[in-house]
Amino acid sequence: MNDTSQFVIDVVDYMPAESEWMIQAPGEEFLDAIREIPHLIDKVYIRLTLKEKYRKNFAALSAGDIYEFIQHARVIFGGRLIFEAYDSFNTGIVSKNFDITETPLIGHVGQDILMVSSEW
Repeated sequence: MNDTSQFVIDVVDYMPAESEWMIQAPGEEFLDAIREIPHLIDKVYIRLTLKEKYRKNFAALSAGDIYEFIQHARVIFGGRLIFEAYDSFNTGIVSKNFDITETPLIGHVGQDILMVSSEW
């Protein structure tokens, strides 16, 4: 498993249940991979709510490198942006107000894959 795959797993594992995900991933490969997870498609984004019962299915996107089809992802919880990912999860930004100190996500900070926002 590569570093990006582990990063995707850690993000999915530690984002709050009931968080809202907005994913920009053109093409059928990503949609095929999430067909078991309820979602809506609007003009630009695929929207889904991270339910506990689908967490493992969603984390499995790392197994087939399906995350590589994701151009942009936003995670909103409690009406606030808490995470963004760009370019196949090669870059992530977590909110300074979302505590990751007791999670494996903290290990990705400073590794050129995850940064903590100074603004939000």
